[in-house]
Amino acid sequence: MKVILTCLVSILAMVVVIGQTPEQFYFEWTDLPFTKEELNTRRENLMTELAQLNKKGLVLIPAKDGFSFGETFRQTDDFYYFTGLELPNAILVFNLNNQKVTIYTPEQDIRFENSSRKNDFPGRPLLYDNSIINRTGIPLASIEDFTNLLNLENSNKSKILINNGRPGEVKFAPNDYIATYSPVQVLLEAIKKKHTDLSFENIYEAIAKVRMIKSENEVEILKQAANITVKGIKEAAKAIKPGIDERYLEGVLEGDFKKNGSQRLAFGSIIKSGPNSHWPWRILATHYNRRNRIMQNGDLVIFDVGCEYEQYVSDIGRTFPVSGK
Repeated sequence: MKVILTCLVSILAMVVVIGQTPEQFYFEWTDLPFTKEELNTRRENLMTELAQLNKKGLVLIPAKDGFSFGETFRQTDDFYYFTGLELPNAILVFNLNNQKVTIYTPEQDIRFENSSRKNDFPGRPLLYDNSIINRTGIPLASIEDFTNLLNLENSNKSKILINNGRPGEVKFAPNDYIATYSPVQVLLEAIKKKHTDLSFENIYEAIAKVRMIKSENEVEILKQAANITVKGIKEAAKAIKPGIDERYLEGVLEGDFKKNGSQRLAFGSIIKSGPNSHWPWRILATHYNRRNRIMQNGDLVIFDVGCEYEQYVSDIGRTFPVSGK
């Protein structure tokens, strides 16, 4: 009887092992969008620019939160530019005091976990995935280590440098009942509540200067984004005729974007005709997407559209007669 029970336990254990989906490591499903060398050059360029400005302290670049309301994950621009990684809930740190760059990351990617379906969602390791370190050349550390770093910098009354997205003073999270917070604002709010001796500075201009100069690879991606947009406009233009509504043209355009490799829109497509075309931005803002006009003979229809390709975007405007003449 004991032998039979032992055999049954062994068989069950084998079934569990066989049925268990293995961990899915980051680079099993994707690759860097640029070479390791190019990404390293970008980080070195920022270090050099900040050294010339005599900046000291920590440059903090947060990643996007991994939580989704149904949309696909899109990394924050600066994190992606300097790392090429789509890690969620991570923080890229340029330590200007010792000239070191580190990514502080959670141990696991929470998007790959489900406590009720562990066999289907075994998790994705991040912190201890050596392939991330080897492929990028950037050391990884834990979020707990990041907290310890902030504690040290707080005791030294150091400065936190961030990209505010535009020139001017650092903009903290608005004190409103309803507001949208950027990842940078969320990070700053968490820091300033616990580390009151830190000061903050906006280095938008320095990062913009570094990113202004495009590599050959970037130029090719920008060309591809523009070409996809041009193809989409041409395809949608073929469908223009009296009796067609604006939203139909949006569908033709955006479907062609996807067909040619675009991951998402650069912004909500603006295709407006007749009186709608006079104030397209105001119509979008005040009437949301409900104002969908059927085009008539004699109308003009404007396109203000763009696609995103590998996180680079295009923005093109064109006007067509609905009659075709």
